[in-house]
Amino acid sequence: MADIGKTIVNVAGGGRVTLHALADLQFGSKSCDTHLMKHEFQRVLDDPSGGMSVILGDLTDDDRPTTRDMRKAMFHDRPEVQDADARDKKFFIDQKVLPMLLPLAQTRRGIIGVLAGHHWSYVRVKGPKTEAHPGGVRYVNSARYICDELGRLTKRRVPYLGIMSAWIWLHFKGPNNLGVQKLVHIQHGVGGGQTLASALNKLEMTARWAEADLLIRAHDCKLVAAKTARLGPRENRGGEIKSLKSKVIALLNVGAMTRAYIIDGDEPDYAEMKMMRPTAMGWGEAHFDLRRCGTAEDPGRNWTADIRVTI
Repeated sequence: MADIGKTIVNVAGGGRVTLHALADLQFGSKSCDTHLMKHEFQRVLDDPSGGMSVILGDLTDDDRPTTRDMRKAMFHDRPEVQDADARDKKFFIDQKVLPMLLPLAQTRRGIIGVLAGHHWSYVRVKGPKTEAHPGGVRYVNSARYICDELGRLTKRRVPYLGIMSAWIWLHFKGPNNLGVQKLVHIQHGVGGGQTLASALNKLEMTARWAEADLLIRAHDCKLVAAKTARLGPRENRGGEIKSLKSKVIALLNVGAMTRAYIIDGDEPDYAEMKMMRPTAMGWGEAHFDLRRCGTAEDPGRNWTADIRVTI
C-alpha cells in the first residue's frame, strides 16, 4: 500500500453519512456500460450527506500485470515505443477519464481514496529536471496520476492509497469536538469463484487478520453485503464484569460497470470467451448512522456510528 487514508468528516450532530464504493469501471472497454455509470455517478452527486466516495481500482481498460511484463520484455530495447504508449495513455486519461471523475472529486466530501487494482498503465509526465530524472520525464502509475490531477484541478487532496489494499480512518467530528472513529479496510481483491459465497468467504478471511469496522472488496464483480459480530466482556467503572460488549463488522463486496455478455458483431469479450457467469452491475454503499449511545450501552453516552451496508 502507498498510504493510510485519514478523512475528517464534520457533522452537525446525529444523522447519516454515506460512503459510496466504486470499482471496476474499466472505462474504454467495449463492455463498459457508460450509461449506467453516469447514472451511478449521479447518485453520488445527489447524495444529501455529501457524496463521499472511494474507488477500489480498475478505473480504465488497461494492462494487467501479465501484459505489463510482456510489454516491458517485448520493447525493452525500444524505449521510444514505450514512451509513445505512455503518451497515448496520458492523452486518453486527460481527455476522457479526468472529465468523467472530476464531478466526484468536487462533491462536498470528495473522493477519500483510490486504489489502482490490476488494470493500470504507465503515463508520461513532464516535470522539473532532477537528479533522478535529468530529462524531467517520469513514468507514473496511471491511478496515481489521476489522483494528482484531480487534486490539482480541485485544489484538494485525492489520496492515492496504493495498488491492491489500504486502510482509511474516518474521523466523524460533531459539536464540541465530540465524535467517533471508524476504520475501513479496502482491497481490490484477487481470485474468482462462481458463487456469491466465494466473495463473502474472501471478505471473512480478510477480517481474520485485518482490523476494521468495515471491509470493502471488489474485483470479482459480485454484489454481496453482510455483517458479522465479535463478543467480549465489558468492564464497568467499578472494575466489575457484568455484561458483554459486541463489535459489529460490516462486509461489502461491490460489482462493476462491465457487461459480461453483449450482442456485438465482433469477437466476444473475455468473460464470454471463458464462459464466466454474468457480472453484477452496480456498486454498493456503507451508511454511517451517527448517534449518542444510551446509558446502558455506554455510561459516558459517547458518540457512535452504526454501519449499514446496501447493494
